[in-house]
Amino acid sequence: MASKVVDPSAAGAPRHLLQPLPLPPPLLLRLFLFLTPLMSLACGVRGSLPCERSGYCSLGRTMPFMGEVDSALGLRKALAARSYKQEVILMATDSEHVLGAMQAVGNLLRLGLEHVMMLSSSGSDCVRVAAALPSAGCVWLDWELPVLGAERDLVPAAVPLWHNRYRIAARAVRMRYNVFLVDTDVIFFDDPYVYFKSPPFANFTIINQPEVLYDQSDYAIETEPNGGVLYIQNAAPDGPAAWLLAEVVHRILRWIENGFQKSRYQHHIATWCNYMDQDGLRDGLTSVRLGRIFFGFSVRDCRTSDWRVANPERHQEIVNAVLDLLNDEGTVHQDEQVELPPAWGLVAGGRNVTFRYYTMRMPAYSAWDERYGPYLYPLTRGPLSKQWLGQLRGDCECPLWPDPEDPDASLAAKAMPLEHFLLAPPFLMLNWFARGRKGFWHPPLTPGGAPQQVVGHLHYIPGTSPAIGKAVVRMAVGQYDWLLARQMLGPRMYFLHQGTDAVQPGPETQPGGWAPLHLLALHPSLESGLAFTRSWEEYMELLRGLATVAKILQRVPVWPDTPCTAPWIAEAGAEGAASLPLTIRQEFVPYSKSTAGVNLSCMWLPLLTDRCLYGGRGMLALEFEHWRDQMRMLPCIEPDERSTIGRLAAGPGSSMPATNGTTPTARILSLSRDDVARTWSLKRTSDLKVLYLLNPLRLILPKGTEETNKLVEVLSDCKATNHDEIVLDLTDKPYKQPAEPILKFVAATVDVDGIIRAAPSVPGYNMPPLELPPPQEGSQQQNQQQQLSETWSDGTDLVNATAAAAAADAAAAAAAVGAIVAMAAAYVNGTAAWQGSAAASTDFVSSVAVLTSETASTEAQPVAATRTAAQEAAVAIATGTQASEVATSASGQAVATTVAKTITATTTAASDPAAASIRTDVWVAGGSSSMERPHPSPSPAGRSPTSAISHSGTAHEAATHGGSTANGQVNAAAHSGSVPWDISLEAGGWTHRQAVRSADENGGIASGLHGRDPNPHAGFEWGHVGERSNGAGGSGYRGGPRGGFVRPRFRGRAAEAGHQVAGRLRRYRAYGGRVGDAFQGGVGPWAGKGSGDAVGADA
Repeated sequence: MASKVVDPSAAGAPRHLLQPLPLPPPLLLRLFLFLTPLMSLACGVRGSLPCERSGYCSLGRTMPFMGEVDSALGLRKALAARSYKQEVILMATDSEHVLGAMQAVGNLLRLGLEHVMMLSSSGSDCVRVAAALPSAGCVWLDWELPVLGAERDLVPAAVPLWHNRYRIAARAVRMRYNVFLVDTDVIFFDDPYVYFKSPPFANFTIINQPEVLYDQSDYAIETEPNGGVLYIQNAAPDGPAAWLLAEVVHRILRWIENGFQKSRYQHHIATWCNYMDQDGLRDGLTSVRLGRIFFGFSVRDCRTSDWRVANPERHQEIVNAVLDLLNDEGTVHQDEQVELPPAWGLVAGGRNVTFRYYTMRMPAYSAWDERYGPYLYPLTRGPLSKQWLGQLRGDCECPLWPDPEDPDASLAAKAMPLEHFLLAPPFLMLNWFARGRKGFWHPPLTPGGAPQQVVGHLHYIPGTSPAIGKAVVRMAVGQYDWLLARQMLGPRMYFLHQGTDAVQPGPETQPGGWAPLHLLALHPSLESGLAFTRSWEEYMELLRGLATVAKILQRVPVWPDTPCTAPWIAEAGAEGAASLPLTIRQEFVPYSKSTAGVNLSCMWLPLLTDRCLYGGRGMLALEFEHWRDQMRMLPCIEPDERSTIGRLAAGPGSSMPATNGTTPTARILSLSRDDVARTWSLKRTSDLKVLYLLNPLRLILPKGTEETNKLVEVLSDCKATNHDEIVLDLTDKPYKQPAEPILKFVAATVDVDGIIRAAPSVPGYNMPPLELPPPQEGSQQQNQQQQLSETWSDGTDLVNATAAAAAADAAAAAAAVGAIVAMAAAYVNGTAAWQGSAAASTDFVSSVAVLTSETASTEAQPVAATRTAAQEAAVAIATGTQASEVATSASGQAVATTVAKTITATTTAASDPAAASIRTDVWVAGGSSSMERPHPSPSPAGRSPTSAISHSGTAHEAATHGGSTANGQVNAAAHSGSVPWDISLEAGGWTHRQAVRSADENGGIASGLHGRDPNPHAGFEWGHVGERSNGAGGSGYRGGPRGGFVRPRFRGRAAEAGHQVAGRLRRYRAYGGRVGDAFQGGVGPWAGKGSGDAVGADA
């Protein structure tokens, strides 16, 4: 008789077959996608799994679990479901950072290890975590550590979660489980149980990563543990290891329940210092080393700074006494030649390694010795302490350890068996910065083709946004699961899509699909030229140019990575970038683009920040490679004739300089912004997902536009394109032999066919506007401007005029002078005259002189320099009467005959803001002048009258340039007449720059450069870059639309200390309102090393 098939859709189907699924379909689909790649591993094909060597393959042998574990019953159920052979791997995360946990769990699953217990902060958060990690589930505690105390703001937000992780670990050890407590930013290169369960590691109860941050060689002297990676095995539930884990939790509870009266307010122990689980582990470890309650870490490293300053001798006495005691009674044992099994030789880099370890003794009561500082425990236990000890008793039907604070239990404590604590050797457990960046995590470099690392902790990646830096190192060593990233983030899987609600440049193509991207990358031929860059400044110039072009074309720049053999990266020579250990500079993440060969690329750490990537600001080269692999079937993904831009016209010099070993920045093509936008705009190239830039470009943008201001802000925000931030970052790691950057700019234009050709140099169009001339050799002005040049950065992507002027020709110079003359004629009652003469020399100076309307003639000060071919010019601008003759010497220095008389103070009122005029005061050696012209566009709303104060070689008051600070204007400043003011006039607007030296009321001397530039949008630029011997700094402001300050920039110097006080400026976007506290320096989070405070100005 044939069997009957049940149809659930039939009317008579049993009701249980018609019940809804216990999980929603999206969660079931995610579970299916997560487990599908692993099903073949769990269903029989096990021979190739790394876990087979240890016998701890738990894949498919555990059960998901989700629930609270406050009670002993809840924790036992969770451990029974999530453990294997009494082993459990304990991690903690929350739903906001779950991708890192997914990567770590996926990493373990590929090894065949599934016995992970994931802890989260609450039941609701566990639901989200379990949805992302369906094979593991999630547990939580209803207990949350109170965060109290005077310095509570310094306690990381994750501390309560980390505290609970140690609570569960201590309780699991009491239940006789072996616990591998690990952070989620860990990479498992190999099955750790192969090593843990074999001699010599099997002889240790606790195996802990040492806190070696900078270099693995420091292992030989390190005594401190890292709190994020430790393994506990075979620990007695009432022994020293179990006590140590419980003490990490217990110690902070004792201080909290006492309100920190004993520790903080009586003995000046910073409250934040022992909140960290790692700090509690360090402090507790001093107790098991000595066999009695001790506070070695707290009294040595956690005293408040005020107390240390007030009691330096007492503090040093305590530190010395603590260190002497730990060395005498809590000795670090060191075995130099520990023999390893032969099979481990390739991973460990040899058959013998060094071990550093402690003997752990159960703490017993001992009378306190005040030589070691104060006794920090309150005399009695409070409710938190009693509850914690009671919970530990309830978790195990076994005795608790003898009370180390009870004199009657002293003999019992001393009779407890010893256990041993190992600071793991570097190949077993260590962080990336100390070992990984030296190449030991890269299979192409290792003799056996496998990483020389078992457990790698990402932990410390300086100068980066932590989530970005850690993810990128995973990518670099081939341990980043892109499928998991896409499962979690969908079309926002790349950093450029994060930090914003908009997917650039539009909505995603379909649910769960790929987000449309339009990218700009360096052409492979240009990218290969990065190997010949000589300095970080050359590399930065290429990054800035790429970012500028991408911004104009509405594309996302793909940040290129430099070959590690570049001389500014491999300072010790190219061989140091190809063999272990790598000797490249520390600011790079090395990686190989293929599994074969050792041609490493180096990713610059300053790129790994949200301000260089989030919100469409950039894509990393490693992300680009992955994206391109997914898009291979689309047309024009690889560089071809259509997708390549920046081609040069055929002829001499059309080939890339890098092809003959020259840095690409030896020829940067300087183009107008409009040329590039017209030729390769997104409207014309939207069908091309990637454009490849063949030659380095530098674009000239008009000042003051919203687009320019936004670009300036982006370049300043990103550390990798901010010159000042990199200079500051290099102060503690300077180059051994820094190379002068080669930055040469060539004026060019783009034909209608997209070919770049040579063109006349036109300042303000395809070359920067004219700037100040170089001062005479040995002059006072030269010395001052040399100092100013070390601190001045005007915040645009335009380079200095010297480089631009070097490329100018006679026609371009004539055009520039003509523009100046035409502009000068716009002055009220102004007349202009131009004179020039040809000569054989190729080095000349064009001078602009502004003459007074008074009858006396004035000495003309040269202000705008340009190098021309056989061309020499001078412009004289007069107001009112006849312009005096301007003589020009053979050197190009303008000379005058007489001195003007002093002009008295005048005031020009502007009753109608829209018709306001701007009064410009010009002081030249020996005299002054004043002239007035209409503002080039409607003045900022509410603009106040301006005033000019006379000066004639004596101390004077500067113009206030507007009344109250409420209108966003500039306050008055004191100056002296010992340094001339310089003027630079440029086409399309006007710029007034003045070099100033002044004595302030405190007796300090300040010198600086002022600039003021009304733009077509009625904004203005005003800046003061200065030096002050009394330690005070200056201020800088970049004007923007509607008169608002947009971008302050400054870099100060403290002459008294002899070195820089660096400062970072806050950003403002104010429209006519008061802007204050523009600059911070010398103190606070951006403090430099100089003495004195750099102060800001209200504006």
